Amino acid sequence: MSVAYGGQVLLSQTTRELLQNVLPAEVSLRDMGEHRLKDLRSPLRLYQLVAPGLLQDFPTLKSLNNLPNNLPIQLTRFVGRGQELSEVERQLTGTRLLTLTGPGGTGKTRLALQGAAAVLEQFPQGAWLVELAPVTDPLIVVQVVANTLTVREASGHSLLDALIDYLRYKSLLLVLDNCDT
Repeated sequence: MSVAYGGQVLLSQTTRELLQNVLPAEVSLRDMGEHRLKDLRSPLRLYQLVAPGLLQDFPTLKSLNNLPNNLPIQLTRFVGRGQELSEVERQLTGTRLLTLTGPGGTGKTRLALQGAAAVLEQFPQGAWLVELAPVTDPLIVVQVVANTLTVREASGHSLLDALIDYLRYKSLLLVLDNCDT
């Protein structure tokens, strides 16, 4: 799983229940809590295998709830489109602007969200979905982006200036959805 570190062995709640009564005395399972994972609808309780010869101390798991973001929980699994997802991931690591285009209903948003979740750990200040579908006035786009990032207007500066100052030295991913009108 992409939330673990090299040498770290994680188990799901289901696997824990299956192994609970058959583990050797020197082996235990450390409760790591519930974590949101990229392809799962609900959080999953994870356990770390603790045994002689295995590393035991690792940084915090790299799950969606430990990385700053407002990405929605996906209600369905992401099936197919592996090649497109790989390309989105590749592009997101090497470009400052990526546009997904196509007819309505073809899954651009779902692909963008899956790609954002996949590369989230590469953006220390997180990944942020900005919903522009309800915006009918282009003059309030800055306000919607600022609200998403909780940026406020500073005295003597416009909201746009405050947003630019906020973003200037950040490494974050903005997913602007329905930015086509």
